[in-house]
Amino acid sequence: MERERFDVLVIGGGINGTAVAREAARRGFSVALVEKHDLGWGTTAGSTRLIHGGLRYLETFDFGLVREGLREREALLRLAPHLVKPLPFLTPIYKGSRRGPLAVRLGMYLYDLLSYDKSLPSHRWLSREEILALEPQLNPDDLLGGALYYDGQVDFPERMCVEHALDAVAHGAWVANYAEVTGVRYHAELSEYRVDVTDRLKGSEHTLSAKLVVNATGPWADALQGVDAARGRLRKTKGVHVLVESFTRHAVVQLAQSDGRVFFTVPWQGYSLIGTTDTDYEGDPGQATATNEDVTYLLKETKRYFPAVALNQPYLTTTGIRPLVARRPGESESQTSRRQEVIDSDPGKPFGVVTILGGKLTNHRAVAVQAVDLLSRKLRKGRRTPAADAPFYGGRLDLRMDPASWKKEYSFLGLSEGVWTRLVSLYGSQVPQVLELCREDPALARPVAPGSKDIVAQVVYGVQSEMCRRTSDFLLRRTGAGLLPHGMEMQENVRRILAELLEWDADEMAKDREQTEREAARIAVPRGFSVSGLAG
Repeated sequence: MERERFDVLVIGGGINGTAVAREAARRGFSVALVEKHDLGWGTTAGSTRLIHGGLRYLETFDFGLVREGLREREALLRLAPHLVKPLPFLTPIYKGSRRGPLAVRLGMYLYDLLSYDKSLPSHRWLSREEILALEPQLNPDDLLGGALYYDGQVDFPERMCVEHALDAVAHGAWVANYAEVTGVRYHAELSEYRVDVTDRLKGSEHTLSAKLVVNATGPWADALQGVDAARGRLRKTKGVHVLVESFTRHAVVQLAQSDGRVFFTVPWQGYSLIGTTDTDYEGDPGQATATNEDVTYLLKETKRYFPAVALNQPYLTTTGIRPLVARRPGESESQTSRRQEVIDSDPGKPFGVVTILGGKLTNHRAVAVQAVDLLSRKLRKGRRTPAADAPFYGGRLDLRMDPASWKKEYSFLGLSEGVWTRLVSLYGSQVPQVLELCREDPALARPVAPGSKDIVAQVVYGVQSEMCRRTSDFLLRRTGAGLLPHGMEMQENVRRILAELLEWDADEMAKDREQTEREAARIAVPRGFSVSGLAG
């Protein structure tokens, strides 16, 4: 990468950064992307894993943001059918609720109106009896009825980042994870930016050059040395989720009694994901973890809706820091808009740092188009037609035909139905690329660990084709297996495979083990958490 002079250098490998790299590369720019940890490691991994318009944003009359989200929801269902799927939501309404039947009905009609081009069903109003038939464990006391509507879900948004990066590389981009930027400076005489980068795997120092820089570091946007656009503009809020035993068949919209916040219980991978919190956060976003107070808040408020459900065994937590744009003094965390802002440090000039603030997972393609449009104007280069409408890297998939044909072609491997479902949901149209490794060596079709639905070929594919360099990369961001209960217990099996593929010595094995344990600690239930806090 040091030998190249790029049009654009993107700093940050989350959902916005990888989408910008993909969009720019597809439009003909020479592109580099560097990420200090791994792709999708930060805010993306801490999301609620929903693809939605944002029903609650109707309360703040942010119709443009809702419409953009609904349009993007429809596009993602079409372009990434292996990653994004429809999800039914229930909104129960209780006597005395801050949002009564009239307000909810109006909101649902507006939501349908703004999603006029949707493929999902329109909302349906439910009586008390109908909503209890769908979710029998809901609190029946003072229940008036509710609404059934549909949005989308992405089980593994981390894979969106991986696929965007792979697509960018397929169109000529250079991408490096574990590459930390330590400084950005502009050389006017050379008309280029020099960006100092440390290879965190090898410890070597490098300097990359580019005409423009994109600061897509999310909650770290105001900490990038040599870049000032985000200072004073960034509001960081913490979002925590808790994974527990499954107790709903639908996503359930809940209203916290203590502070009036909207949060969800979402079916996820056979479990229930509860979240999210929304509290101001100071400090290093990479060190943010769930506290006892966070977990107690979510479970206690959920017990009000599901009093008979035992929530005494949370399995793990996820935590992310939102990089919101501070616009109005005095607004609460939840009132702060999720609308993105793309800031140009030097408007009208052929140089500058473009900083992305705000946005949400659903709208990341729109953020990328907005940013690359700006890059195109500044450099007077690149195709003007957005490339975001191309299918995802694994998105060229016919769910009715392709899996059946693959099962026939690779029947000699004897894969279970669970393994097939897992492969399709992770890799989409790239499944044959994974399984061709097994044709060469059928032993790669064996499970990574006893009872696992992941096979050894996925680890090999991760190393050869998906920039997987650590055990935690595979468990948390290439497959998500480590986000399931006891999933991190597979780490020694994965580590042995990686050690052979990457030729690790004892020192490298120790470094990998240390990182895996550190990342496992980030998602663990806080020490000292007690269900006694849920009483009352």
